[in-house]
Amino acid sequence: MKLGFLLVGWAVGTSAFAADMVFTSPSLGLSFTYPKTWKFTLKKTHAELAFPVNNGGSQAKLQILDANFRSASDTWQTMQADVVKTQKRTLVKQWDEVYLGAPMLYTLSEYEDKGFAMSTLSGLLYARTDPKFQFRMDVPKAGYEEAETKVRAVLLTMRTETGGDYLSEEPGQELPKPLRKPTKERPFVSEVEKVAPPAPTQQHVFKPQSAPKNPEVGPLAVDTLLAGNPAKLLFAKGWTAANSDATVSLTHPNLPGVVKVQLHSVVTAPSPSKMFDAMMADDLKTFQKVDARRDSPMQYSRAGYAVVRAIRAGVVGEKSVVSTVAVGSANDQYWVLTYTGLAAEAKKNSALLDGLIRTLAFEVKA
Repeated sequence: MKLGFLLVGWAVGTSAFAADMVFTSPSLGLSFTYPKTWKFTLKKTHAELAFPVNNGGSQAKLQILDANFRSASDTWQTMQADVVKTQKRTLVKQWDEVYLGAPMLYTLSEYEDKGFAMSTLSGLLYARTDPKFQFRMDVPKAGYEEAETKVRAVLLTMRTETGGDYLSEEPGQELPKPLRKPTKERPFVSEVEKVAPPAPTQQHVFKPQSAPKNPEVGPLAVDTLLAGNPAKLLFAKGWTAANSDATVSLTHPNLPGVVKVQLHSVVTAPSPSKMFDAMMADDLKTFQKVDARRDSPMQYSRAGYAVVRAIRAGVVGEKSVVSTVAVGSANDQYWVLTYTGLAAEAKKNSALLDGLIRTLAFEVKA
């Protein structure tokens, strides 16, 4: 196993964290940012990042490795399941999500260490590269959800040196040209530089470059609340709304189930991006198995809201489903939409949700 890492310290105002460090793997041309408060250790076989969870009561450890693997993704997941079994641990679930154009193959397992319940989350970026990016996180089970949220925030800052995406692995196919070749100035070795790299890519940006000149909002309305204040949710024709405890339930004759919408303000709730990540984390808990996750880039809706959206496909109970989480923001206020429907009806449901989201808006009563 070849190890080639580069650690660069820096701070930038546009980063997702107050003070950042940048971790770079020259062998992949891949880097990500992480909080300066995390402890970095470079070991013989891997790099390690340690960070606190449970208000500092315990610690999570994130290992970063280069993995030489070019076989089928199912083979990798089977290997991980076998390792879990061999180590007499419990396999919780396996799934994949897309990062930089390639699937991240996840495995979540649990075990006991000296009487303490522990969780391990591992991932392999199944890109057409050799080696591949691999990570492993170990944390006390009580702090797993917090640790997973923090690690996901870090993974969302991943970027290639060229700014492009990877190709997904196809066993037997030739490797593409490397995103960056080693040079005398940038060899495949471990070192520390005092150079500020480019600003990290932000995955959830709620300040679009342009907005519709003439916003088009839904003609129908229902009374609800925004940060405890009276408000109206505006939505498209064909939908029926009911409000209960500041949650609006929207139904459509051609859509099985209910679409849930809530209104929030950054004065009383997290930022739109943090809310989006929290909602996706809550959504993940409902799945027994995840087959895929797809994130759509931020776009302005016809109503003039900056919208980010993600879908997750997998199994809930014994049913194959597709869930949707979307957040639409305007200034310091935003709406949050969630829906889960059967996978067999995903195409039809998606078209109906698209129509709803386009003109979804709200007004705060004076």
